[in-house]
Amino acid sequence: MTSCVLVVLLLCTAITSMSARVEFEQIQLKPRGGDGDDELFQLRHKLIDTTLHSQNIKGHAFFVKQWLDASTFHVYCVGDSYCRGSAPASQASKEHDCILATNANFQDDESQMPAGNLVSDGTVVQANTLMRASFGLTTNGWLSVGYLNISWIEQGYYQELLQGSLWLVRKGQSFINTSIQWEQPNPAFVAKRCSRMAIGTNIHSEIVIVQVNGDEKQGTGLDLFTFTELLLQLSDEATNFINIDGAHHASVVWDSKVCIAGGEPSDPCDNEVAGKNEPTVLPEALLSTIICFKPAESQSSEI
Repeated sequence: MTSCVLVVLLLCTAITSMSARVEFEQIQLKPRGGDGDDELFQLRHKLIDTTLHSQNIKGHAFFVKQWLDASTFHVYCVGDSYCRGSAPASQASKEHDCILATNANFQDDESQMPAGNLVSDGTVVQANTLMRASFGLTTNGWLSVGYLNISWIEQGYYQELLQGSLWLVRKGQSFINTSIQWEQPNPAFVAKRCSRMAIGTNIHSEIVIVQVNGDEKQGTGLDLFTFTELLLQLSDEATNFINIDGAHHASVVWDSKVCIAGGEPSDPCDNEVAGKNEPTVLPEALLSTIICFKPAESQSSEI
């Protein structure tokens, strides 16, 4: 069976020999309080319940404000500092005191090791020349999206960095066709309907996480073209999004509640529906990396 996750991983060795292309977009973060708003942690949640191409789509969108001197965004290994270990998102979230946590890099289901560029709190865990879209925070306060120079990673230019597969939205426009030409993924990976996840930015210096429900075994969820359309419909203020691991790895933990496990709703994470129904408890996927958002102390470093 073609998988939303494994097909792209099988391509990793095939594209390492491709000449590196450097294409990226950056948004400079502003100092906290510069616009009169000095809260250290701001998170907005939007419940997705819409129809696109006669298909009902449900999921979540999270918007987390980032400041130049108080970033709340982290990428963490699960297990040791080299990601030699795995755990459910709920466990990893608790260990790192995350208010919001999701899955991060693609990973191999057998070895549980993450694929692609990975920097955690300034430590370079791994860097490679794979032609795949990355998302990160630089040490001097820029949110960076695209295809990056490996030397920048190795030289410590990034504070946090993860790698996905396919740059879906660039400067507010669909970029999936160009990205497919550059990355050359298996067409089945693009066309398969399953739970999808994306990380990106908007014009308000917010990091945006978008998740849609799906079950690849049942053929429900979105293909990547429809997912790109959804990202553009969610907000006309969106700037850049990359696709990250989804399908049965799709995980969302918010305020210690497991909202999404295995790509499907597990426990209501919306105030209007929470408590009205008995929560559905689903088994969580084992992850090797997570994206974590948590309050940050104001930093006095020269970022």
